[in-house]
Amino acid sequence: MTDIAATAPAVVGRSLWGDAWARLKANRAAMFSLYYLAFIAVISVFGPSLLPHRYTTIYADHVRTPP
Repeated sequence: MTDIAATAPAVVGRSLWGDAWARLKANRAAMFSLYYLAFIAVISVFGPSLLPHRYTTIYADHVRTPP
């Protein structure tokens, strides 16, 4: 017999984060939820700068007015 060593190529495994990301990408509902949460986060950060009035301003002429 000949001594030919068959070397198998080294298999690179995924990390826990890589495995979790692959499982998350495979789930459509989870990806929709991720995009929705990212949208809510962006709106909560940049939303107040888009409004014409400051949320801390008190308008004295509109106090105690009926709806």
